Amino acid sequence: GSVMLSCAVSRFTISGDWNEFIYHNLAKPFSLGAVYMSFFLLFALFNLGNPALMPKKSGLKMALFLFFLLLLLLSASKLMIGVGLPLLGWHYRAFILKNHRKKLLWFVSIFILLSVGAVPFFKRTQFLLHPKLETVNSASFKSVPEPNGLTLRLILWRFGLEIMQEQKAWFWGVGMSHSQPLLNDKIAGYGMYTGTHDGSDTGYLNYNYHNQFVETSLRAGLPGLVILIAILLIFARQRRENLFAPKLFMLLIAGFFITESVLERQAGIIFFCLVFSAFFTNDNHVASTHDRKE
Repeated sequence: GSVMLSCAVSRFTISGDWNEFIYHNLAKPFSLGAVYMSFFLLFALFNLGNPALMPKKSGLKMALFLFFLLLLLLSASKLMIGVGLPLLGWHYRAFILKNHRKKLLWFVSIFILLSVGAVPFFKRTQFLLHPKLETVNSASFKSVPEPNGLTLRLILWRFGLEIMQEQKAWFWGVGMSHSQPLLNDKIAGYGMYTGTHDGSDTGYLNYNYHNQFVETSLRAGLPGLVILIAILLIFARQRRENLFAPKLFMLLIAGFFITESVLERQAGIIFFCLVFSAFFTNDNHVASTHDRKE
């Protein structure tokens, strides 16, 4: 976060553009994208209540919470803020109800931060008032204005379903190496922007399906989709004390899988392997259970 803000300040001194501090521009130093950065920030916010991971000093913890929250608001991801913040509030509801009088300064700081920092988020959600979803079923996209994030995702999901139907790939899928070329053919065939002749800009070519469930279904068919859902359900059914992330965070992961092909990017698959897929036995819980049996 410190690196991103420092780079944003450096770019702002040259361009004078306040957009350097928000969305993809903010995450530019790591080539990560605002949605992934927001996801990681929410993971940190959810775990601030875990004494094994975070500092015990309340002042430092408060500073970290406000800093992570500021970065999350500046990232302005619609899913991560619109869904993540309500889940975060519910996750810390006991603390809020118990300490609201003693922590007045803490809550005033968060209120001010939310009031000011939510401006980029609300600016990015204005198009939702007029989504123009009828463009998703267009026969050609040559004369259609550039789609926003929601419309683009719906178009890519539509292409995925069409490919499944045309290839009769509902059971076995089209294979790991064929899903992307087939999507590129759809993008070009429907007249979407495919970049410049010199290859310096490839437009929408090589975009993934922006939905892990669609991506997995295309590559491995319905058996692959069932396995993916089973993995999510297995970890959702684990004992809460055995999970590295709070159980409520699983809902955010499922939402993330709906809007992004998480496991098709290095950042997503590393997180999945190192954090989400790794649940840990609580040694104290096991020891106390063993002692009771003794």
